Amino acid sequence: EQVGKRPDLPVPLQVLDGPTSVSHTLRPGDMLYIPRGHVHQAFSSDDLSIHITVAIATFDWTLAATLHRLTQAVLMQDEQSRKSVLPIQNKQQLQQQIDRAMQLLRREISADLVERNLVARTEHHIRLDDPIRKNLMKEYTRLTPASNSGPPSLRSVGPSAARQINLDTVVRAATDAEKESINVDGQSLLYIRSDTRDSILSAVAQLKKTTCSVSELRSLCADLKSNPYVCDLTLLAFAKQAVSLGLIAVVVEDDESHYD
Repeated sequence: EQVGKRPDLPVPLQVLDGPTSVSHTLRPGDMLYIPRGHVHQAFSSDDLSIHITVAIATFDWTLAATLHRLTQAVLMQDEQSRKSVLPIQNKQQLQQQIDRAMQLLRREISADLVERNLVARTEHHIRLDDPIRKNLMKEYTRLTPASNSGPPSLRSVGPSAARQINLDTVVRAATDAEKESINVDGQSLLYIRSDTRDSILSAVAQLKKTTCSVSELRSLCADLKSNPYVCDLTLLAFAKQAVSLGLIAVVVEDDESHYD
């Protein structure tokens, strides 16, 4: 999204005058992900601060970009549209050529064509991402189980426990004592995508009655099982966050039952 970065695409005033959606203070080592298209501003406190912004290359799914690709594809298949318009000697004739091209585009480009094009490009990106996703999963599953040293609470919740989680790790609801053992400041939040939030939280609520591995969280909620946006990497990322914040806990060998 180039709004605000180019003189011809200023940020709309109604956006700048609107309420702030998120205000977050970053500390050394923190990272904040800002989705594409979200207007944002960064500034330091009283002290000198340096931060690095890393832009992640994303595909442009806008109608403008889609029509641009389809327009070029359609017109390049038309012999008359491939001819040079220079030199322009007769504007009336040029307008006729433009009108003919517009009629061709109206006839060839439809909502069905736009949908097929976007579906094809989505599937293409999924195929490109699949090897990367699988390599990430291999790295995560190579992690060793949590250490048996230290108090059970430290092995069950907190950043140290979260670092050891893989898809086979068994989790449960955290006890009040475990939640209190985590020193969480007011800025530490659980981030879940809106299109997966309700499904994941419904499954987590079932952990008050049972235990399961991270990969088995799907089986606890029908909505989670059918949600197309939930994959193993989604569940793993959520579990690591939740254990780090003490919202759920890792089951360790000498874990006592917390269920009636």
